[in-house]
Amino acid sequence: MDAADDLLIGEIVGLHGIRGNLKVRSYAESDELFVSDLMLAVKPPRGEKTLRRVKWVQPHQQGLLMALEGIDSREQAEALRGAALYIQKRLLAEPQDGAFFWFDLIGLRVFSVEDHYLGQVTAVFQTGSNDVYVVRNPGAERAEILLPAIASVIREINLDTGVMRVSLLEGL
Repeated sequence: MDAADDLLIGEIVGLHGIRGNLKVRSYAESDELFVSDLMLAVKPPRGEKTLRRVKWVQPHQQGLLMALEGIDSREQAEALRGAALYIQKRLLAEPQDGAFFWFDLIGLRVFSVEDHYLGQVTAVFQTGSNDVYVVRNPGAERAEILLPAIASVIREINLDTGVMRVSLLEGL
């Protein structure tokens, strides 16, 4: 797997039982991404990335339980504690029209519709009704702006040019 094509989707945070089952914290928007037969790149804290196939996965408390091919004992699983889990971006379904992957938005330069530079998108998070884009510009009067991902604010997203144009709400 080429690192540029990899997307971090989770982390092994613990073990479950004696047969090598893993507790996983998902970073994916939906746990539905994790399915049997999915090929993951597993990168332990100290070690090289290796490809592993998911044998099975199921929800568990605030995370997931997972079994990976070739990991059959608690000792083997312990060596993976803290490992990052990656998927190839090409395995993701294309977003619907007008929707974007969060990883595509990170790093976009943000300008007002009046062409004032506001900063760069550094993070995206969900709220109950819409996503929110975190725009940072350390040298500006307001070093951080939170922009709701709604049509009246986000006027244009152009991934080819790396630019987002926005109409700021009153008070921003």
